[in-house]
Amino acid sequence: MPDNQLFSTKAAAAYLGLQPVTLEKWRYERKQLPFVTVSPSCVRYRKADLDQWIEGNIKSPDGNQAA
Repeated sequence: MPDNQLFSTKAAAAYLGLQPVTLEKWRYERKQLPFVTVSPSCVRYRKADLDQWIEGNIKSPDGNQAA
């Protein structure tokens, strides 16, 4: 799967194990998960950004940021 592949909100949510409404809420709250606005009603997420977000949120067992 190429890193520049674009996911719909539904597909991105499934990839992250979340509900689409969670990503919609995060966009509204301006959480740190980048997205692409193709048009006002068409939002997409790059696979590379989703993977980077996952890596940036890995925690060690003590709750600190993993190396």
